[in-house]
Amino acid sequence: MILAIIFGAHLLPYYCLYRSRVYFTLAILILFLALIVGLNFEPAILALTVKGIEIIFSLALVWEIRKLEF
Repeated sequence: MILAIIFGAHLLPYYCLYRSRVYFTLAILILFLALIVGLNFEPAILALTVKGIEIIFSLALVWEIRKLEF
């Protein structure tokens, strides 16, 4: 759970650097989701949740970049 929270927290400075809503939104979402899932479920469930969020995060960043190009 601590590693998932650290992962989410380290994304916040990138929001300021890139001015990206995706970084800000998903950094906050990861922080709270990791805390809630980590306290209530098994570590394996937390790992799968964070993995799913990372996939969504990657797709959202690709979408945001493509939207900025055009």
